[in-house]
Amino acid sequence: MKAILGHPHAFVDRETLRTLFAEVVGILNTRPLCPSSDDPKDMKALTPSHFLQQCQGLAIPPGVFDDSEMFSRKKWKRAQVLANQFWVRWVREYLPILQVRKKWLVPKRNLQVNDLVLVVDSTQPRSHWNLGRVTKVFPGTDGLVRTAEVKTQSSLLVRPIAKLCLLEETK
Repeated sequence: MKAILGHPHAFVDRETLRTLFAEVVGILNTRPLCPSSDDPKDMKALTPSHFLQQCQGLAIPPGVFDDSEMFSRKKWKRAQVLANQFWVRWVREYLPILQVRKKWLVPKRNLQVNDLVLVVDSTQPRSHWNLGRVTKVFPGTDGLVRTAEVKTQSSLLVRPIAKLCLLEETK
C-alpha cells in the first residue's frame, strides 16, 4: 500500500482511503487457497471469504478506469484507480513467489495430472482468479515438467509452469 499511496499524485482523503481498503480486502479475501474437494472435476477453491463469511465473497466486477481518472473529482473513481494499481502489483509481485523454482539444488514436486492450479494472467480483470485442472504434463529432456495443459471452466490452455501456481499438493 505504501508503494501505491507513496506517489505525489496519490493524495487521498479518509473516505477514498476507506473505499480503497475495502476494495483491497475484497481482493485478498477472494484469492484461492486450496481445492474445496478431492474431486478432479471440481474447479472451485476455498477462499478466506469462505471462512470469514461462510460463503464465497461477492465480487462486483470492476469497471474500466483509466489512470487519468486519478484526478477526477469523484473520490470513488480515485479509489478504483488505486485498487487497479494494487491488483497489477499483486499479480506482478506476489503471485510469482507462490511458484518459487530454485535451481536443481533441492528437488521439487512436479505438477501432476488433476492438480488444481491458479493460472497467472496479467490481462484478467481485478479479483478474477482463473483456476484450472492439469490434464496433461509435458516433461523436458531432464524429466522435469516444463509445460502443462490446463482445463479451465471456459477453455483448454497450454502454459509454462512459471505461469501456473499449484494450490495444494494431491496425496
